Amino acid sequence: MKMLQGIYIPSKNIYINAGKYFIPASNTKILTSLFAIDSLGEDYRFKSIFTVREKTLYIKTLGNPLIMEEDIIGMVKKIEVTVDTIVLDIRYLYLTTRPQGWCVDDIGMPYAPPVSEINYNFNRVEKLIHGKRVMVSVNDPVNYFINSLKDILRRKNNRIRVRFSRTNFDGETFAKRSLGEILKIMNKNSENIIAEMLLLHSGMVKGKTGLKASLDLMRKSLISRGLRSFRL
Repeated sequence: MKMLQGIYIPSKNIYINAGKYFIPASNTKILTSLFAIDSLGEDYRFKSIFTVREKTLYIKTLGNPLIMEEDIIGMVKKIEVTVDTIVLDIRYLYLTTRPQGWCVDDIGMPYAPPVSEINYNFNRVEKLIHGKRVMVSVNDPVNYFINSLKDILRRKNNRIRVRFSRTNFDGETFAKRSLGEILKIMNKNSENIIAEMLLLHSGMVKGKTGLKASLDLMRKSLISRGLRSFRL
């Protein structure tokens, strides 16, 4: 999306670059927020679910746009048996890892983790680089989540297998957040990974999967509100 956004100089009552197009970057999160409200409803709540059967932990992420370490710790506290297998059901968003238009220079930056089925701790970690502690994005968010989950579970067992599979179960919920909470985190902190996942989640709930289909739904939603001149 590009928009006219010249810089106004009050003392001279003029605009600089008033007729020039610029990429408004995080301002586009406003459009994503509006699409999510239209698609999901203001009272919508995000969640993931889990259950344990015969030492196997089953997890369905359900396209949850944010899972934090404290969510996993709270889930593990509810598990009363020793877990030796994890089964992850994570195919919900049908994502494009790095959508067209991303800059190569963004790779590894804390604000630009690859789009994933899992956003765990904002998919970034702190590392020591040249004697300084800096935040970097993780290359493989799913493995980052799995390794962290294993570390928390290993307090009970050292050997844990992992499988990926579609599952069918009703379990306990974790990582529950309202749409309002997600929008506040996304917009106040300008969290790109949440914006990407929220777009895909909104499309998923409306029966469409993947980036192209979600963007098409978003375009129709915004046009219905009278916002016709935009491109995202």
